[in-house]
Amino acid sequence: MKQTRTLLSEGFTQLGFRVEPSAANFVLVDVGDGASFRKALLPHGLVVRDCASFGLPAHVRVACRLPDDGKRLLATVEHLHL
Repeated sequence: MKQTRTLLSEGFTQLGFRVEPSAANFVLVDVGDGASFRKALLPHGLVVRDCASFGLPAHVRVACRLPDDGKRLLATVEHLHL
């Protein structure tokens, strides 16, 4: 999953988001409003974790799955201009 973590970290950074450094199987992304970001992705069959319960309402947690899943997520975020 290191490959997907790198893909997601670099992809979100290129889209203008701040990504926290991670060695885990997820990335933490500052999206401004985690709840709204999550809701915007749901109709597209994409689920990310809103981090408000962690005290980080501006962040989402994205699991590192298969590279194609990461590419699909990034393409959708770019398409939706989130």
